[in-house]
Amino acid sequence: MPAVSSSAPPLVASLPAPPVTAAPADLPLVIAPRRDALVTAAVVFVVSALGVGVLFQFARQWQIEAVRSELLQVARIAATRIDVEAHRTLRRPDQELGPRYRRVLAPLVDLLRATDDVLFLYTGVLDGDRVRFVLDTSTVYHVPGDATEPGHLMEEYSGADADFRRALVTRAPTINDEPQVDEFGYFLSAYAPLYGPDGRFEGVVGADMRVQAFEARVGRVTRITRLALVATVLLAASMGMLVYRLRVAAAEAVDRNWRMRAELAAARDAAEQSGRAKAAFLAMMSHELRTPLNAIIGYGELMHDELARRGQSRLAADMARVYGAGRHLAALISDILDFSKIEADRLVLVREPVDVAGLLADVRAELAPDATARGLALSVDADPATGVVHTDRERLRQVLRNLVGNAVKFTERGAVTVRARPAPGRPGRVVIAVHDTGPGIPADKRGRLFQPFSQVDGSLTRRAGGTGLGLVLSQRLVGAMGGTLRLRSRPGTGSTFRITVPRGDGEGRPS
Repeated sequence: MPAVSSSAPPLVASLPAPPVTAAPADLPLVIAPRRDALVTAAVVFVVSALGVGVLFQFARQWQIEAVRSELLQVARIAATRIDVEAHRTLRRPDQELGPRYRRVLAPLVDLLRATDDVLFLYTGVLDGDRVRFVLDTSTVYHVPGDATEPGHLMEEYSGADADFRRALVTRAPTINDEPQVDEFGYFLSAYAPLYGPDGRFEGVVGADMRVQAFEARVGRVTRITRLALVATVLLAASMGMLVYRLRVAAAEAVDRNWRMRAELAAARDAAEQSGRAKAAFLAMMSHELRTPLNAIIGYGELMHDELARRGQSRLAADMARVYGAGRHLAALISDILDFSKIEADRLVLVREPVDVAGLLADVRAELAPDATARGLALSVDADPATGVVHTDRERLRQVLRNLVGNAVKFTERGAVTVRARPAPGRPGRVVIAVHDTGPGIPADKRGRLFQPFSQVDGSLTRRAGGTGLGLVLSQRLVGAMGGTLRLRSRPGTGSTFRITVPRGDGEGRPS
């Protein structure tokens, strides 16, 4: 927004700038709408931009570490897929591209084809003090656009990457701190140790990523930051225009009568309405906020662990509160995003075998401290016949945490009990019931439980926290699993939420 002197034309053509006026002598007042609007817009922009900049630095570093970790994980996965016994026998150059060579190399080629950013997968061994290649995917499979020469069987490595030798000598997972350069370009390399069934060290598996692919991953953070800066500019401009309009209204009110407080109250109401619009706008940005928020949580945990290691318990406790608050905010954002996914029919379930008793034990261990702090008994009773269901483990855990967490939050005294049984008279289904001794839910209010952003008792919910989405998400997640969620409650005696889910089969189809 350009600088404007007090004699410049008005910022909004439809609202001519009022003359600078003064109130009666008992309340001197000078109103400068343009100046106030520019100052407000500048302050909002500077503060928001500084916040976005700090979050960008954290998010970028987190993304860099995530890319390096993913590349090392690819190397580790590749190491588990190699037939080490056959790999030991590949030590002569004439064996290259032979049947055994191709058989041992095949899993690495399949893994390379399944990745987007990894350019090479290969293995290396120490031959005396020389580093030599054994397998190299580029001997049979070239990534499109790759113009490098393959490393042949038992060919000596002549590159400058000291980490290749270091990984062979130390036998430890290794990844470049900085990209490496050769005549074919810039690479980031990771090395994972290769061990045989007998525990003997055989060599290392290397994975290479072009720096362009690495920078493209990091560039995503930059694009998100640019969007956030655009939003910051729009927010600053909106606030500046809002302040301009309010100051013009105030000047007109002073011209007529500085005691006309009704007009100022209307302007205040308009400002509050704009604040609500701002809150709605920020809610729409929740997806973009989660990436820097995860970085804040991650770095908070690292700083907490480092402070605890140094014995600085007071600072460690403060940092624990910081990332604890971050986790709570992340959970609220996740609820909103999950609800948006369900509303857009974009929820994807990953079915796998789930031991119901073990999952309930995990949920109990997670929520037992909260129950103990409130003086409640939290118990789990899982019939051994319940066994295993094939469903999405994390989504089922999310549902159970919501239900058990609500029971703990809204029960003042008594106990919370979780029971799991095969569904009586319904083969192939399992029932999980969460019962509490809380105040119960009146019949005329139960219909509001499963409505988005609706709460039965606003005072209780404000005291306990939450978005009003927990039960809605739980009901829809259970429905997506092919099950049902029902409520039985009687005021004064407690409530029981009853989940019925199909066992399914090994491939996730309901039985």
